[in-house]
Amino acid sequence: MRTEIRDLIDELAFRAASEATAGEGLPGTGGGARAPLDRAERTRAPKVLIVPARDEADEIGGEALAQLLAARGWDVEALSEDTLVSEVAERAAATSHVVVVAALPPGAGTHARSWTRRLRLAAPAVPIVVGLWGGKSTARLRDRLAEAGTDRVGATLAETLSQVRSVASHASRNAPRESPVRTA
Repeated sequence: MRTEIRDLIDELAFRAASEATAGEGLPGTGGGARAPLDRAERTRAPKVLIVPARDEADEIGGEALAQLLAARGWDVEALSEDTLVSEVAERAAATSHVVVVAALPPGAGTHARSWTRRLRLAAPAVPIVVGLWGGKSTARLRDRLAEAGTDRVGATLAETLSQVRSVASHASRNAPRESPVRTA
């Protein structure tokens, strides 16, 4: 079943890319979708790292979000459930503008909170969005995620996409300017 879901996600991404290059736009974008970015544009695009909270279901949900973001011109890396915590922490701190923790029931909140704590320690300045899909997103759970260091929580893919845009925009406006490199 999971193979079929992955195939469906890939097929939808292929269709969306085909429609964008044909000038038809992507569904849900008001017809204003862009063709895929070239290499120079990709290096300037916001970088999103998507981390599955626990298992393959979270990984598949993360892949669906990655397809949505990539279709809109974002530079996205969706990690597998087998990626080591140390690798995730290193990538989050080194290259990401936003980290998304993809979490589906059961146990979504607990695992998302655990990842948020780890990521916040590794990359204190990188915004963290939790995609908490398919379950109840209560105020208490959102508060607990915020206490762990989550910046935003999205209850649907669309809401998570909006939250990613919002924190990335806020982060880029408030980013410190780079100072010139000094040599001794």
